[in-house]
Amino acid sequence: SVELVLALGLREAVSNGRRSANAGIVEARIDSQDGGVSLTVSDDGIGPTKGTGSGIQGMRERVIAAGGSLTFGPGVTGGTELRIDMPFGGSSP
Repeated sequence: SVELVLALGLREAVSNGRRSANAGIVEARIDSQDGGVSLTVSDDGIGPTKGTGSGIQGMRERVIAAGGSLTFGPGVTGGTELRIDMPFGGSSP
């Protein structure tokens, strides 16, 4: 379900920000949009390292399987930003 994909994405992104990026602040925002919902998680940590870890890759696979998309990279003001866009009524992962 969309809710499960977003909940798992939120958990993974917050965990990565605190554990791997040494972030002091991790912020999450959920926005509804035409036909879907987006989750954006940003932190003030060290920023993404080269490549992605197994947690991000597994999250990307779950999101795609449910009909969504995931972007991951440097945040606008530093740190890391992860965004998951999901259509309402997405398929089950």
